[in-house]
Amino acid sequence: MREEDEVALSTTPRRSTTAHPNRRDTVFFRSRIIALILIVVGAVLLMSNIGWIPQLRPLLQHWWPAILIVIGLLMLIRRR
Repeated sequence: MREEDEVALSTTPRRSTTAHPNRRDTVFFRSRIIALILIVVGAVLLMSNIGWIPQLRPLLQHWWPAILIVIGLLMLIRRR
C-alpha cells in the first residue's frame, strides 16, 4: 500500500458501529413487541377454535374496518 493511500484511509471519516445505540435498542424492543402480539393473537384464536372463549368470527366480520381505523390512529399518535 502506498503512503498516500494510508493517509487517505486514515483521514476518511469512519462510521461508528455504535453511532445509534438507541436505534438498535428500539428495533430490538419493537421486534419483541411484534412477537408478543403475534403470540397473544395466536393464543386467542386457538382458544376460540377450541371453544374456551366465544367465537370471534362474527365480531371480526362486522367490526374489522373499525379495528383497522383504531390501529391506524394509534400508529399515528405514537409517532408524534
